Amino acid sequence: MPATACMRMPAGALAGLRELAAAAAARSPPPLPPGAPRRTRCCTRPAAVAGAAPALRAPMAAMHSSGGEGDSTVSNGDAAASAARRDLPLPRDSQAALQHSISQLLDAGRPIVAAHLLAEEWAATSRCLDDEELSKRLVLALIEQVNTGAALEVLPMVTTSPEVVAAAIAAAAQRRSLQGVRALLTHAREAGASRGVAARPVWCAVIMALGALRRPHQARKAFADMRDAGAWQPGDTTTVNLLLNALAGDIALQFTRCNQLRQEGVEPDTTTINTLLKACMRARDVRRAELALRWMREDGVVPDEITYNTLIKVYSYSGDFDGVLGVWRCLGAAGFTPTPKLWGSLLLACSAAGQLEQAGIFWWEMKQLHSSSQAAEGQAGGGPSSTSVKAGSSKASGGRGQQRAGGKASSGSGVITLDNVCAMMTGCNDAGQYERALKVFEEARSLGVPLDARAFNLALRACHTPGKTLRHEQLMQAFALYDKMKSSGLQPDAYTYSTLFALCAAARQGHCALQLHTEMRKLGVQENVVALTALLKAVGSTPGPGMPQACLRIFRRMVRGPARLKPNQATYRTAIAALREAGALAEALALYQGMRRHHPADNSEFEGLTAVAAERALAAEDADLRRAVAEVCGITSAKEVDLHGMSGLEARAAVLCVLGLLQEQYAATGGVAHDATLITGRGLGSEGEPVVRQEVAALLDRLLLSLPPDALEGPNPGRIVIPRQLLCDALSRKMLGRQAAGGEQGGEPERGGSSGAGSGGADGADCGMPGGVDGGMPGGVEEQPAA
Repeated sequence: MPATACMRMPAGALAGLRELAAAAAARSPPPLPPGAPRRTRCCTRPAAVAGAAPALRAPMAAMHSSGGEGDSTVSNGDAAASAARRDLPLPRDSQAALQHSISQLLDAGRPIVAAHLLAEEWAATSRCLDDEELSKRLVLALIEQVNTGAALEVLPMVTTSPEVVAAAIAAAAQRRSLQGVRALLTHAREAGASRGVAARPVWCAVIMALGALRRPHQARKAFADMRDAGAWQPGDTTTVNLLLNALAGDIALQFTRCNQLRQEGVEPDTTTINTLLKACMRARDVRRAELALRWMREDGVVPDEITYNTLIKVYSYSGDFDGVLGVWRCLGAAGFTPTPKLWGSLLLACSAAGQLEQAGIFWWEMKQLHSSSQAAEGQAGGGPSSTSVKAGSSKASGGRGQQRAGGKASSGSGVITLDNVCAMMTGCNDAGQYERALKVFEEARSLGVPLDARAFNLALRACHTPGKTLRHEQLMQAFALYDKMKSSGLQPDAYTYSTLFALCAAARQGHCALQLHTEMRKLGVQENVVALTALLKAVGSTPGPGMPQACLRIFRRMVRGPARLKPNQATYRTAIAALREAGALAEALALYQGMRRHHPADNSEFEGLTAVAAERALAAEDADLRRAVAEVCGITSAKEVDLHGMSGLEARAAVLCVLGLLQEQYAATGGVAHDATLITGRGLGSEGEPVVRQEVAALLDRLLLSLPPDALEGPNPGRIVIPRQLLCDALSRKMLGRQAAGGEQGGEPERGGSSGAGSGGADGADCGMPGGVDGGMPGGVEEQPAA
């Protein structure tokens, strides 16, 4: 069949279309007629066309079940097609009327109704759609909005040229449909559109699709089939380049096939060498890159900008900076004038290799060339010279922002571009030379280079050296850059505010960070975890009233706000440290408990937080804080507590929590109903010495709970039993001491809360037992391995 032929539908197929419309209206697919072939979504078409109309039901029913078109479009296909005909001013049997109606339906986004109309016209008049461009639009719309199977059913009713099939294959590849690509190729073979030189677009589309779908071996087979079909000639280097690009995922196969084609007489061009070098860049294969260069010299291929640029990246990604300099020397020897992209690649290579001094040399040469080019342009066009450009660039930054937005910057044709400025500043920041990065930023402004938010963000990052105290003038410099950025008409992004929040944290200026956050929300900048974590650090590091509550509000906004962000471990650590610093131990423990549900929390810092909170709860008789500690430690009863798997700090917190429970019981009933058993581990069922036993015994001794020898040296060394009478005596002494202290002071002592000042616990204070706990700090007990 010729490539542009139209297949005809039998007249009896119209009944099948009407049956399709009725079945779609009933929301159920119609039964297939006897003997009709079963089809999948992307099936191949049979040679006979008798089943074409019934086969059209499958994509229609699939479209209806997926809710793609709606009842008014799919279930009433015949009605919509008839309505479209009634609205046409042209005669019923006019080809122009059919084209006009289908074009209107495609403009309205209703390709499935257009397919109904075309099928009805085909069944009634045996007329297909002879407009190739409109046929391509219909097929592509069906692939994009329905599936490849729907397009396959329509292809016999439209002008099936190689260009239409090639466009359909490309659309199927964009949908990542390998089965659709194969089905369309099968259709092209059956329709006779895959043989001869005219079929080259079809095979090129197949090779590109298989390469995009990561099928290099199938792409190689498709190229072999293309040669067998007579669609490729030895002089067609463009198709060879497409094949090599499709084989890029297998670099060994790519080079092997390229060498075979060279031996068969194929002459590589610059694109061929660039394709090979690009694969070497991704694979970081210097050896094969040098092989490609040797082929380039043997075949007399002239390199271009892409060749040199890719070579620089090959050596840079492989960590061979000497190779980068070798490419630079080759540029000079060949008389090739470096382009802005080449300069940018050189700067990035220097940054990756830590060769900032060499980058400085390149930057100096770029400035000289940039000034010379601007001076030459000014003299040739009668415009401003380089001096006048510098003078003009010292105006308000709003003028530069307008130039950037309008794309009419005076340095648009210069050597130094925005990407080169960002590359140089990134290298300076990565090397820790922040003042040099700011100098590059100012030099770019003086040269009239249009800057965007990226350059300003890099300049903001350079305003502070990490690990050093932020000076007041550095913070003012950052705010000045922020004001210039806004006055230039540039929109700050989340990275801008993250950097500013970090600077406020280094300067302990949480109030400024809160004001910036308010402005961030007014501008509609989308929040992310990094920005809000930096904000938490800034607010938490600032002393003053209301800061702990502000930290909690920020954290709750992150979790429950519009963005519904998921805090990472750094976020939890920052918020917990801020609340602990402010003395809000109950809130810090609540966040700690949430972190344990999502992230590992075996750090001694957080175990120390639990111990400090337990001491505070025992000393201040804070029931809410004690319950928070009990929840963290998993304590539900004071009769028996298992300390297995706890470190020394966690065991300390658990013991203090148990003593707090016993203290509440004594205050309520006047006594203790049972002994307290502490399971320290490594008892009768274990080998070796107990791990936390000595720590627990030392803690009880500091609390003036002198245990009898049988309590420490009982039959089971993995348990410490505190007798009931000993607990009652200790608690009685505590009550008497409190009454005596209250009589001397003329009243009850004021109880402390979980939000008391400081995070160091009760240093030398009464921690629930006479004598208190030494130091009261979490560091009083060294970190111990788990039991």
